[in-house]
Amino acid sequence: MIATAFLSMWISNTATAVMILPVGIAVVKQLQDNPNTIKNENSIFSKALMLAIAYSASIGGMASLIGTPPNLVLAGVLEKSYAIELTFAKWFGFGFPISITFLIIAWLYLTKFAFQFKLKEFPGGIAEIKKQINILGKSLLKKKWF
Repeated sequence: MIATAFLSMWISNTATAVMILPVGIAVVKQLQDNPNTIKNENSIFSKALMLAIAYSASIGGMASLIGTPPNLVLAGVLEKSYAIELTFAKWFGFGFPISITFLIIAWLYLTKFAFQFKLKEFPGGIAEIKKQINILGKSLLKKKWF
């Protein structure tokens, strides 16, 4: 959620969600392919992860003036109608704390109320991550960069 919200502070919410969604889908696929994981827990985690991506993209967009187009529209309306200049720093000083608060609330809601996980970690999850990093490292070494 933190990575998605951070990206969404600087680029469009929709673009951020579209960029992060394949990562989430890959994580879900890895869990489904792992025989050590429990099917019901995978389903719960999958739903929570997809909602976390959507929520954090929207929440992160509130943090900065350029995070989502409606923020810029509001800044333009305030300047034209009321001669109030809403700078990036002013918006960030107001929006960032709210965004952090909403991100914490969303995480708590998703993990404690909406989707309750019985497992604290997925069996074999850390080993799978290490395996994928090793595979990625070997493939990067084989590439010719020049």
